[in-house]
Amino acid sequence: MVRIVLYISLICLFSSCSDNFLDKQPSYATPTDKLFASAQGIKSALNGCYNQLQSHYYYGRNFILIQETYTDNAKLSNTNVGNFSSFYNWSVTSNNEDINQLWAICYNIITNVNAILEASETHTELSENERQTIQGEAYTLRALVYFDLIRMFAHEYTTTSGIDGANGKGGHLGVPLITQTISLDSAKRINRATVATVFSQIISDALKADTLLINQTFSPLRCNQKTAQSIAAMIYLTIKDYNKAIEYANKALETISLEPSSSYVTSWQEKYSSESIFSVSITETDNPGTNSIGHMLSPKGYGGIVPSADLLNLYSNQDIRSQFIEKNQEDFFIKYPGQNNVLGIDNIPIIRASELYFIIAESYANKGKTVAGFYPLAQQALEAIVHRANNSAEPITLIGDELISKIHEEYRKEFAFEGKRFFQLKRMHADISRTNCISSQCNLIYGNSKFTFPIPYTDIQTNKNILQNPGY
Repeated sequence: MVRIVLYISLICLFSSCSDNFLDKQPSYATPTDKLFASAQGIKSALNGCYNQLQSHYYYGRNFILIQETYTDNAKLSNTNVGNFSSFYNWSVTSNNEDINQLWAICYNIITNVNAILEASETHTELSENERQTIQGEAYTLRALVYFDLIRMFAHEYTTTSGIDGANGKGGHLGVPLITQTISLDSAKRINRATVATVFSQIISDALKADTLLINQTFSPLRCNQKTAQSIAAMIYLTIKDYNKAIEYANKALETISLEPSSSYVTSWQEKYSSESIFSVSITETDNPGTNSIGHMLSPKGYGGIVPSADLLNLYSNQDIRSQFIEKNQEDFFIKYPGQNNVLGIDNIPIIRASELYFIIAESYANKGKTVAGFYPLAQQALEAIVHRANNSAEPITLIGDELISKIHEEYRKEFAFEGKRFFQLKRMHADISRTNCISSQCNLIYGNSKFTFPIPYTDIQTNKNILQNPGY
C-alpha cells in the first residue's frame, strides 16, 4: 500500500491540498516531520484532514456521483464525453484513477488522524478542552472515513454467501485497519481486516467521540457530537441492532429539527440548512471550478450527469423536491446551485437530520414485525419527511414489508444525488435495475462481484498480504 499519502497535513498547512499531490507521495506510513510537535501544528493537521474531504475525488464530487451513476438514479447526459462512464457501464478496473485517488485520500486522512490522536494525548500546550475537541473530531473523522471505505471496497456486512468468510455478521474481508502510527515496513505488511472488525472500530471511535465532544460548540462544518451519534446510528442500523440505532438517532436529533417545507429547496443555496449535522465546507477560496459537483450536474456548467426517468417518475408535481428538476434540453437535477449564484460553491451535506428520521422509521418498522405496536412510531417518523415534501400526502397506514418498501422509496427520493443510493441498495440486498438505460448492461443482480469496487492495483502489487476482491 505504498501509494497512500503520508505527508499531506504539512502540505495542507501551506496550500489548498491539490489532488495531483497524491501522485507524488511514497507511502501511508506515519509522518515523521515536526508538524505534530506544536499545538498549532496539530490543529493545522486536523484542518488539513477536513481540507481533503473537499477533493473532487471525495465529497467534492466523485464519491457522491459514483453512487448515483452506478445505480438507477442517474445516467450520462447527451453531452457527456466519458465522465463516469466506467461507473455507469460497470466496467471499473483496479487501475481506475478515480477509485485509486479516493482510496489514497481516505488512508491519508486516517494516517494523519492517528498521528493527531497520539500527538494530542500528551501535548502540554493544549488545554483539556482543546484536547478533547481535537480528539473527538479526529475520532469522528476516522469513523466516517472507515465507514466510507468499508461500504466502497467490501461486500455488505450481512452477506451470507458467495465470498470467503461470509457469515451474515461481517466475517468476510473488509479493508486494512490502521489505528496507530506505523512504520513504512509495517505498512507494507498490513492485511485486510474483516468487515466486522472494521465496524467494531467505527462504533468504538464514534462512541469515544460522543463522550469527548460533549462540550464542543456545535457547528455543522466540523465533525461534532451529533455527527458521531449519527454514524453510530447508521452502523447499528446496518448490523440490525434496532434499539441502539433508535437510541443514537434520537440522541443526535436532540435540539435539531427538519428544515421547514417553506425553505427546504432554497436552503440548498445557503451555507447550510437548519437540519445540517455535518457538511463539507467549500468556500470561494476553495473554489473547485469545473471540478465541482455543481458544474457536473448543471446545464450552466458541463451538465454531464442527469437524473434517470426511473428516479424522476417517483416525484409528483406536489412534491417540493420536484423543484430540483430543471427542464432544459434534458432534465437536470439541481441540488447544488451554488451560493450567491456562484456555480461550484456548495457546502456538501454529508449527514442531515432527515437521515435520522429514516433510521428511526426503518428500525421501528423492523421491530414491528414482532411487536405490531411499533408500527405507529415508524409511520410517524416517515410522515415527518413525506409531509414536509408534500403537505397534502395521505397519512401512512402501511405495515410490514409494504411499510419498509415505502421507507426505502422515500429515502431514495429524499437523498437523490447525495451519494447514498448504491449503499442503500447494498444494504437492502437489492438488484440494480434500470429501465431508463443507455448502457449495454442495465441490470446487476445482487451478489454480483461488482457490488464492491476493486482494491487499487498498486496496493496489491506492493503488499502481497492484500487480497483483491473477487471478480477483479
